[in-house]
Parts: sequence; structure tokens; C-alpha cells
Amino acid sequence: MNHVVSLYNKALNSSSVVKGTVEGLRSMEETLNKEDGSRFLLEMDVHVFSPVEEIVHTSEYVYLKKGSSQLCHTSNFQWTKNAEVHFVVSGMYIWTNRWMDGWMDG
Repeated sequence: MNHVVSLYNKALNSSSVVKGTVEGLRSMEETLNKEDGSRFLLEMDVHVFSPVEEIVHTSEYVYLKKGSSQLCHTSNFQWTKNAEVHFVVSGMYIWTNRWMDGWMDG
């Protein structure tokens, strides 16, 4: 497993609010800054043990300062929860159209 995910697991289990472990990493994007460190966008499935046991899908930005072994959260970062999302679909139009209709209704 990736070093950043291992650090994330360590931070998650030292939390006083939520305990859990990363079950699967769906994707990870790194923005490299050779002087300061790297920012990572982690998209993962996390098995949360407390307060309620469940598996949640989450995306989170974390920062790893150069020379550090501790992850940090970016400050003043907020997701745009009402962002417009575009899907590019080619080929199987009829199947995709039915899937999208059902997805939007459900």
C-alpha cells in the first residue's frame, strides 16, 4: 500500500473522533511542489469502526510537507458541493441513456 495511505491510516487511528482503516484506494492524484512538499487527492473506501461501523466512500485532500512523516489537511479548503459535473460517453448511447435516467430518478 502507498506510503501516503499508510500515513492516512495512522492518522485515522490516532483520531479521538473516528477510528477506521482504508479498505481500498480508488485513486490518488499528486500535485508535486519540489520545494515545499506534495498535495494529494485521495479517493478511497474507509471502514469506519466508531461511532458507527460502516464502509464509507470519501475523497480528501491531504498535504505532506517535504521531509515530514505527518500528513496535514489543507487550510481553508472547501468542496463546491453544487458543482456541475459532465460525463463524456461514447458508443453505447441507448444503454447509457437508460442508466442515466434511472440514476437521476433514484
